[in-house]
Amino acid sequence: MLPPAAFLLPLKNAQLLVKATRYILACAASQLHSVLEPEYGAFFISFNTSLAHLQGGTLPKDCREFLATVGNAELNLMVEMPERGADLSIADCSMVFEQLERAGVTVALDDFGVGDARLHQFASGQIACVKIDQSFVREIESNLLYRRLIAKMVDFSGEFGAYVTAEGVESSIQYRWLRRLGVKLFQGYLFDRPLPASTFFDRLPLMTLPRLV
Repeated sequence: MLPPAAFLLPLKNAQLLVKATRYILACAASQLHSVLEPEYGAFFISFNTSLAHLQGGTLPKDCREFLATVGNAELNLMVEMPERGADLSIADCSMVFEQLERAGVTVALDDFGVGDARLHQFASGQIACVKIDQSFVREIESNLLYRRLIAKMVDFSGEFGAYVTAEGVESSIQYRWLRRLGVKLFQGYLFDRPLPASTFFDRLPLMTLPRLV
């Protein structure tokens, strides 16, 4: 499995990020159409967009096509804004958020706390989710100041009606601290490694959260 750093920069340099994203969305939509069953209930899928996709004007259309291909009314699609999403003007950011909302797509801020400041995006439209970067999570066990920062991020996000997801959770200690600080959603190797879609849905009925002991 390749880490993102191994392929994102070459794709960007070759101006293929948008084309690659469309291809991945098409593959994922085809897989989900065949395995996503009604008994799973509400289901969330998120993907990282790029500045080129945001500026190209086709992102809302690509999202609508994804949802139409999957054909499941219970599916919730979320677009994760990139670290450099702040390069969008306030007017352009508001326009993209409005178009995504009309398409039935929610917005997340990815890697929050690192990269460019993106606070103006909270005033550009509804942010559904704030994803705390894994660099904060790694420090939570030993650094009180990082725990305070995460607590403030949770409070700040809540003021704008957004929930918080912690990225890169790899230990039960990190998980317990994050729960205490008000984080409700998590992703990371503590729960599982990346899986093929068919394997994931086979395991889904047996998945449980770590015990808080």
